[in-house]
Formats: sequence, C-alpha cells, structure tokens
Amino acid sequence: MAQMRIFVSHSHQDNDWCRPFVEALKAVGYDVWYDETGLTGGDEWLDSIQREVENREVFLLILTPEAWDSKWVQREFKSAIRTDRRILPVKLRETQGSGFVLDYQWIAVVGAKPHDAARLVIHAIETPPAPGRNAAPQATTETLNDLKILCRSLATEGRYTESLSACERALSLDQNNIEVLRIKAWVLDKVGEHRLEGQTLHQILLLDPSDERLWSGQHNYPYKRIWDALDNEHDLLQAYSLLRSACPYPSWTNSLLWELLSGLHRINRLDAAMDLLVPLEDDSTRTGICKGLDRMGRFDLSERLLDGWYGHLRYSTGAAGMPLCQMLLEMHRRDRTARFLEVWYGYPPRLSALDDLPMLDIYAQTLEAVGRFDDGRNLRNSILRIFENRFGEALRWRFVKRAFVNYSSHVPPWSSATEHAAYKVYLATLEAVGRDDDARQLRLIYGGSY
Repeated sequence: MAQMRIFVSHSHQDNDWCRPFVEALKAVGYDVWYDETGLTGGDEWLDSIQREVENREVFLLILTPEAWDSKWVQREFKSAIRTDRRILPVKLRETQGSGFVLDYQWIAVVGAKPHDAARLVIHAIETPPAPGRNAAPQATTETLNDLKILCRSLATEGRYTESLSACERALSLDQNNIEVLRIKAWVLDKVGEHRLEGQTLHQILLLDPSDERLWSGQHNYPYKRIWDALDNEHDLLQAYSLLRSACPYPSWTNSLLWELLSGLHRINRLDAAMDLLVPLEDDSTRTGICKGLDRMGRFDLSERLLDGWYGHLRYSTGAAGMPLCQMLLEMHRRDRTARFLEVWYGYPPRLSALDDLPMLDIYAQTLEAVGRFDDGRNLRNSILRIFENRFGEALRWRFVKRAFVNYSSHVPPWSSATEHAAYKVYLATLEAVGRDDDARQLRLIYGGSY
C-alpha cells in the first residue's frame, strides 16, 4: 500500500473512538497527524496546524455534531479547502452539515467500530473518484427514490465507496428501507467488510426474516455473516429464533442451532442456550450437540444436557436406555456407561435382565472397553447360557431358525426384529469367547441372511 500522509480533524469529545481509528490507519503504513490533547496556543500553534494541513495529501474530517460546531475544526476544514487537499468527510454520527462540505463524498461509518471504519476509509483513500467526477451527488434535494437508483447504479459501476455513501444518505431518509439495505449488504460483501455486512443483514432480518437476500448468495448463504456481527446474548438468541422460524430448509435446523452455540461460545455465554436445547428429541442431534460442547471444552454443559435428556432413565432398564448408552459410548464416556448399566442390571446381571440381550451385549462391550475383560467375558458366558438353556436341541444345530423364532415369541413385542437381534448377539458372543467354529456353522445354518 502506498505511503500516504493524512491529517485527521475531529472533536476531542470523540477521542475514545478516534484513537483506535488512527492506530488502524497507522498500522497499514499511513503517516497520520492527529492531535489528541486539544490544547491550543497562539500564532505559533496556528502556524503549525496550517503547515500540517498543507503538507498532507488527505484531510479526514470526522463528522459529528460536536466537530461541526467546533471553530477549530471549521478553521482546519477551510484551510484544507484553500490549499486544495483531498477532503474525505467521515460521518461518525448523524450531522447536519452545510456549505462546502456537501460537495464532497461522505464515508458513512455510523455505528461502526473504529477498526471497521478504518477499513472503509482505507478503501476510499486507495480508490479515488472516477476522473471528471469529484463525488457522488450530495444535493439536499435528493429524494429516496433518486438515492435508491443512485445506490444501485454506483454499485453496478464498481464505485463501491460512493455507493455506500449514497446508501447512508438514503437510510437517513428511511432507515428501514429493505431495498437500500440489500444494496448496502451486497456492496459491503464486495469490499470485504463482512462484519459490517453482517450488521446490515441483521437489520434486514429484524425487518423481514424471509427476505431472499438472507438465504441466497453466490458463494455462501449470507445469513451466516450475522453470527459474527453480533456481540451480545440477546441479539444472538433473537437472531436464532427469527432465522429458525423463517428458514426455507427444514434440514438446516440443526445447523442454525450449532451456529448459535458457536456464537455464544465466542462471547462466553454458552449457558444462555441451555433452555433451547432441552426440548431436542432427535438422538443424533443430541449426540452432535454434546460432542460439539466437548470440543469447546464445556464438558459441564454436555453433562448437564445428558442429565436433562436422560435423567429419567437413570433407573430404567431395557430398550429405553439404549439411546443413552449409545450416545455415551460415541462420546467416549465408557466409565459412565458401565456405571449406568450396573445400576440397571447389576453385576452379575439379575436373572430378570437376561431377556434384554441387545443391552447385555452393549454391557459386555462396555466392560471390555473400560478394561474389565474378565467381567466382560463372564457376562458373555452368561449370554451363551441363555441360548443354551432356551435352544436345547438347537445347540446341536438342528431347527436353529425355528429356535430363534420361538425365542423371540417369548419376549413381546419382539417379532422378526427380535429374531435378528438375538441371532446377532448369539453370533457376536460365540466369536467373542473364541468359539469360531460354532459361529461359522451358525452363520451357515441360519442361511447367511444377516
């Protein structure tokens, strides 16, 4: 980026904003003169100001009501006009300017953070107005319709800074004009100002959550910019509620929820979303959320959700506990899975538990996963004894299919699905205890259906 000498004229009431703004300009290599003290002297001081204005190519006028009313700012501005400096008014707050200042292209940064505003100003400095045209029209007689046409035409010509300035003037007439907000968001995307684009899209979201600008884009879905533009819990939760209600794609619900969690994690307010997560019913979504929280290091919140979702199963048995066990295993919480299963079934398993074969199979796998290999092997032998006692003659490989069907009929509401489950558990158990020949023969006799 070319070396550029810049004079910043401002009201000292805006020092807190101007200080990081100037630092951002210096960070890219600009030589910036900026008086933060507000001290004024006699003729020598005035001569010094005059020299600085004359020796710098660009004169930035930070426009606020206080600055426009300051006699020192007015004097510096007149000096810049007299010495034919390149003048760029930067509108920090709504200001009723008059006179020559209306002849210049304004850069609107109302509500922008200093570093975001600096990027817009840098873009304007490095992209001078087209030859023969000093600035976009700034007449006080502009109508909203004129400005909308101007915004669009300047954007189409690639004159993005001027288009943004026209957008701001249009929005000063109607701050909720969606058509202008759409153009502004599009231009901000073109100049890479994605945070400001997200703030603009948030305005559109509040006005019309179903607006097409939010849900369609050349490279990505624009609504995603909103999350990074919001810095407080209320706005993030409100945005999630509006986006979810208007989302044209039902399958995106989980994605929206995850983006909300990421946004809340960024501002250290993840706890605020817990009430939204409790009503979730889909087990795969629950697993994804808990695994995501684990990746964020918020194990406390994933445990809290697990208790909220599955706490009522703490003393349950049977198929009702299957989702919890599968989720815990997928999240690598094997010790906790083993503890639940011991509460449900005891160890060794109570006789009443021996009909719940799929869960006993998970129980054996879990015991082995936590290093309790002897306990796991003993449990698998117990499972084999169930089959040996129930199948009788079938152990000598006669009438095996009928035996499975008869077995499943003892445990309603199982049917063919139970037959399948029993077959898989029996086969896995034979293999786990090393009875490979029996497992092979069982697979052949059963017909290879599974």
